[in-house]
Parts: sequence; C-alpha cells; structure tokens
Amino acid sequence: MKKEIIVAIDDSSHSRQAVTYASAMSGVIKELSYILFHVQPPISQYVIEEADRDPVAKAKLKKIQRKNTENSEILLNRFKKQMIDAGIKDTRVKTVSRPNLSGVAKDILGYSLVGQIDAAVVGRRGVTKVQEIIMGSVTRQLLEHTELTPIWVVDDEVTSDKILLAVDGSESSLRAVDHLGFMLKDNADAVITILHVKPRFRDFLPIDFESPDTELGELLTSGEKHRIENFYGHALKKFNASGIGKNQLHIKDVECNVNVGKTIVNEIKKGGYGTVVIGRSGTNNSFFFGSVSRHVLEKASRCAIWLVP
Repeated sequence: MKKEIIVAIDDSSHSRQAVTYASAMSGVIKELSYILFHVQPPISQYVIEEADRDPVAKAKLKKIQRKNTENSEILLNRFKKQMIDAGIKDTRVKTVSRPNLSGVAKDILGYSLVGQIDAAVVGRRGVTKVQEIIMGSVTRQLLEHTELTPIWVVDDEVTSDKILLAVDGSESSLRAVDHLGFMLKDNADAVITILHVKPRFRDFLPIDFESPDTELGELLTSGEKHRIENFYGHALKKFNASGIGKNQLHIKDVECNVNVGKTIVNEIKKGGYGTVVIGRSGTNNSFFFGSVSRHVLEKASRCAIWLVP
C-alpha cells in the first residue's frame, strides 16, 4: 500500500536534516512517496488592503507574490535534488508551494488533512523557552493542533536505524502501534523495541502521601500490570496483521527512575535509537506536553520523535 508523507521545509539546516531523515525512511517504508511543502513568507495585511484601492500598491503586491513564488520554487527544487541525489526516484517527490494563508502550522495541517497525508515531517528548531513564548514555534503548533496527522520531529542528524515504541497501555499508545505497523507493513527486516516504563505509586495519584497505603499501592500496581499485559496482546495482533512477526518485537519493561519522561530519554540514549514512536496523550492525558511527552521532545537528541495523535 502506498504511503505519503509531507516534509515541511524552509531555508534552514533543520529542514536539511528533516529531508535527510525522510529520505532514509525509503529504505524502511515500502512504496513511500514525498511532498516537499513550503509556506511562503506572509505579506503585510496593509499591502493587501492597499492593493484593492491603489493600482501602484496592486502592482507592488503582484511583484512580491512573484518573488515569493520564485524563491519558494528554488528552495523546493534544491531539496528535491538532495532527495534525488540520495537515491529517491524523481516520480516519488512532489513539490508544493503555498502562500501563507492561516500561518505555517495551520497551512501544513490543512493540506495534510485534505490530502489524507500519512505523516508530516519537520525539523526541530533550537529555540529558548522565552523565544518560543514570544514568537511561537511551528513545530510546537503542529504538535498542539494536529488532530489526525502524526508529526515526525527530527532533531539533528539521525544516524541510527533502531526503532523504539514507548507505550503506557492507553488508547493513544494503540494508535501509535497502528501508525508504526501501517508505515512498516510487510517489512520483514524491521526490529522494534516496545518500551514500557513501570510507574511508581505517586505516578498514579496527584496527592503526595507521606505514608502511602500499601494495599492501595498493591492494587494499583496489579491493575497496571493487567492493563499493560492486555495492551501487549492487542499490540501483537495489530503488528501481526501488518506482517510484522513476533520475532521482530522486543518487549522491555523498566523501572521508573526520577520520572517517566527522563527514563524514556535515558533508554533512547542507552539504546542508541534513531526513531522513537509515542502516543500524544497517554493515561490521564499525561503523555502530551505534560511530564512525559514534553520531556522527551525537549531532551531527546539526534533522533526523530513520531508523535501520534
């Protein structure tokens, strides 16, 4: 089955890294096609309004639009050449240039939804928290606002082909299984490590008890064990339906050290994983931009994080 991903680009090294990673995925994902997508710089609303009243302003607007389109096409063709040089067939790479209508992130997501794109790939910019608050981050907006499209966030140069699937037994984790299984369908060479971090007693409850109830702790631990075992059963069936055998899956349960997010990041570093797949909202919505997903996205480096909504 054909798969199609959109690679959002701009004139930055982050885009080059995203394109490099996306190109490498052609060796892992069968029948993978690409859309190189560039959103042109926004045009001042003042110029647009003046163009409706003043012929001179209208001519200026058309000149700006032509220049934006020309620069965009040059940029797109440069990255397309990078992909072709990496061994991707010309017919599998489409280029799309769009004016900035609703903002870069919304334009990317809108196109992805209409085209039923399987994933959107973006490079991660190294902005500080203050910069992100002031000017916003395209990557952050994509992650926050996507409803159906998985977002692949590429950090730096990714050299490892090892795959880690971080799960917590939630519905979101099952959607992550679905996405990974679909993308790797019938790949007999893929090896996937399924990581589950065993939560501590205080991870179950927001209240910090000075003297934890032992019986309650045992009950919660037993329930968690049953839930994750049930999850594994569903996950194995889904992978099997995608042509991925049990021998290709390695299940790893680890104890939580400090917090779940940090434990996952430590496992990424220790195992040298290049692709990390995680559901956007886990148990109690704790995964996305909470203590887990935020930590993984901010701290994991030299890898691609697949966030599945």
